[in-house]
Amino acid sequence: MGYQELVADQTLCTGERKGSKLPCRGSLYKCVACGTTGCRQTQNDGCTGQAFSAGGTCLKCGARNSVLAS
Repeated sequence: MGYQELVADQTLCTGERKGSKLPCRGSLYKCVACGTTGCRQTQNDGCTGQAFSAGGTCLKCGARNSVLAS
């Protein structure tokens, strides 16, 4: 089973990868502390829709408690 089949029932990030301008399509996470929703990438500042650092910290409030958004 491929990635697209695994995430078919999830809402995915609509941001663009910086540099290539290709769709990000990463899983969306929601910060439990402040409600910010966005993706988390393997590198910081990798996507225009990124709301969490590569380490999982919310870029808005600094919390480290996120859940998969539905």
